[in-house]
Amino acid sequence: ARALLAGFETFLEGVARRDSKVAARMWVATTYRALGSGAGTGAVVPPDKARDYLGRAAATYETILQTGGDEIGPLAPSIHLKLVSAYRSLGRWEDSLGHLDSILADPRLQNALDVQTQGAELLQAAGEAVTDRAAAEQYLRGAIAGTKTSGGRLVWGWGGLANRLSRQAFGEVTEQTADLRSRFFTARLKL
Repeated sequence: ARALLAGFETFLEGVARRDSKVAARMWVATTYRALGSGAGTGAVVPPDKARDYLGRAAATYETILQTGGDEIGPLAPSIHLKLVSAYRSLGRWEDSLGHLDSILADPRLQNALDVQTQGAELLQAAGEAVTDRAAAEQYLRGAIAGTKTSGGRLVWGWGGLANRLSRQAFGEVTEQTADLRSRFFTARLKL
């Protein structure tokens, strides 16, 4: 498996060097992210190598944001969300929060359930991982009750998610409300 990974890694590096198109770089970053995820294809990757792949994915996404020009405009929120996840997995809490803040700066995305769920997951993971007690309490309090980012944008936390979802999840029974009910119960369990 290591030889196959090494060969594929060389291939990805070559694609990243040769092709500066956003689509190609997105594919490279997404592939590195999948390899670093520990799930699916990434399940065969040793943990230290997985962290390396997540770092490469993050670096590639950052390059896309910096050099992609107008072409990445519609992709920017998705790229920022991928960076929130990658940096959370790497324990780079402030970098992750910075990208979350970038997403929440768009008023159209401030109420997006996926974004707010990522925010609560990030704050919970940070609170569980940091060794400084005061910082851990601050992160966990934010994960539960919500908090504001350094840019002043609101992250709802699990309590805010549960509150907002309860209004939508228990109305008329549809496929969407079934999904919302599942998210509601997940948010309540995290409290």
